[in-house]
Amino acid sequence: MGETALIGERDIEGPPTLASRLHILARFIGVILAAIPTTTVPPMLLTVLAYRRYGNERTFQRIHSVFGWANFCVRRVLEMDVRMQGKERLDREGSRLMLVCNHQSYVDIPLIMGSLRIGAFLSKDIVAYLPVIGQIAWLAGTIYFRRDSKESRQRALVNVLRMCESSTPVVVFPEGTRSADGRLRDTVHLGALHSCHARGLRVGTFALDGTRYACPPSMDRYFPHQRVAIVVGETFDPSDFGDADGFARAVWEEVGRRFAEARAMRESSDWDTFPRP
Repeated sequence: MGETALIGERDIEGPPTLASRLHILARFIGVILAAIPTTTVPPMLLTVLAYRRYGNERTFQRIHSVFGWANFCVRRVLEMDVRMQGKERLDREGSRLMLVCNHQSYVDIPLIMGSLRIGAFLSKDIVAYLPVIGQIAWLAGTIYFRRDSKESRQRALVNVLRMCESSTPVVVFPEGTRSADGRLRDTVHLGALHSCHARGLRVGTFALDGTRYACPPSMDRYFPHQRVAIVVGETFDPSDFGDADGFARAVWEEVGRRFAEARAMRESSDWDTFPRP
């Protein structure tokens, strides 16, 4: 991995060049090529026929080595310099758990998969149509929805809750889309957290900073060797809160606190002392 380059807002602004477009296309193709073995050895179709979709997401993740693929992409193809704090807070045992995080870039998903070994996400259906990537995300448990369809969103939430209860944790981005400026968005959608309170599902928290500098929301350029910080927060039990609003606010406030820590960590002169995932 090359030397870390800490860039800022000015570096990712301005019109893209042909070279920058070709650069990000090459990275994207690299991610796809790296995923081909995970979906063809063994063949994806055979495992889908052999295992039921819901309840066997962990089996899919293991058979198809989705975390190994994601980790390889982050370290070798996307070349992000990732550091993490609080990993010991992540409760991997049992089920009945949802995870929430802020959202800065499309590369958040392989980053989270490779660093936290969490494979299922609630995602817009456009990701499903990305060649190979959409299929491997589905294998790992990702649930897709159409943003313009209330029925699709409601059906996806039902499936997310079912998966969290009986199969594997699902990562939800309450901001709904990537942040335009890297900071937490003012408008967040906390309906999934209200549903967790009603159904007694615990919610784990974490925050990240730096992926927007590696791959800006415009998706027209890519900057390798960027610092990316992840900070894992506390897990919240709905039984500790009398109402859903208080529970949802507490969860998102925790994400905000951990985001501030992640940003300070990314900008710290002690960067090299922070542990890698």
